[in-house]
Amino acid sequence: MTPPPIPFSLVGLWLYPVKSLAGAAVQEARPNAWGGLAGDREWAIVNAAGEVTWQGALPRLALVQPVLTRATLTLHFPGCFPLTVPLGAPRAGCSVQIWNDGQKVNEVFPAEDAGDGAAAWLTGTLGQPLRLVRLGPEAQGREGVQRLHVLSTGSLQALNGELQAHGHPEAEVERFRPNLLIEAAGPDTLPFLEERAATLTWTGGMQVRLGQPCVRCVMPNIDLHDARVGREPLATLVRMSTRRHPGEPVRFGVYGHAVTGDHLEVGQTGQAERPPAQGSGACVQ
Repeated sequence: MTPPPIPFSLVGLWLYPVKSLAGAAVQEARPNAWGGLAGDREWAIVNAAGEVTWQGALPRLALVQPVLTRATLTLHFPGCFPLTVPLGAPRAGCSVQIWNDGQKVNEVFPAEDAGDGAAAWLTGTLGQPLRLVRLGPEAQGREGVQRLHVLSTGSLQALNGELQAHGHPEAEVERFRPNLLIEAAGPDTLPFLEERAATLTWTGGMQVRLGQPCVRCVMPNIDLHDARVGREPLATLVRMSTRRHPGEPVRFGVYGHAVTGDHLEVGQTGQAERPPAQGSGACVQ
């Protein structure tokens, strides 16, 4: 027996034009060829060894705010003049190394280097040799990439309630880097809607198929204003996740990918379809 669908609305939408930099809130987006969002994580920052780096290695990446237009990518950092890179400018080819967590190896992919000016800006603002690259189709479409991160307002409210109960400040949604923030409507407003759904289907035809849980690392503990790394909210997420899923890695949110449709817009409504119940003892949490 299939449980009835849960109505919801899309209340937040983010792109991350450069991997591991801050996100950019947008009002609408379109899917790309791989089931993600067009403009999402097409660029990356590489270190002196040509490895794509991330906030776990360099927390100050969280302070770099990208702005993506049809013609340019602009990076902003507190106290510095912005860096603007024309999207259509010719760029030299290069190779980058991207960590494959499943196989525990670095894979090599072709990319395009944004040039010495961009490298000097990143190196000066972040304090170590870095370069900006645009990833090629092979890197963007590689296997094992989680295309979309989905989180619900109910889950965020449950976390923030637990944080406040233990004397901690609330966590901003941006710490968790969702692409899609959904909010349940009607009587079913329990947290962790995203964990209980199999697909999200919006009025207008866009459908996202949900899959693996988002296993959490240190990134939510990075302060978005000064890049300091604390203990929260990850310590609280560990407690909450252990209660729901004993013996499994800490999770918060789920991954998915677009399967139909060509447009998403903040405010769109839809239905979350739940998988069939597995016998009379099935849990719907």
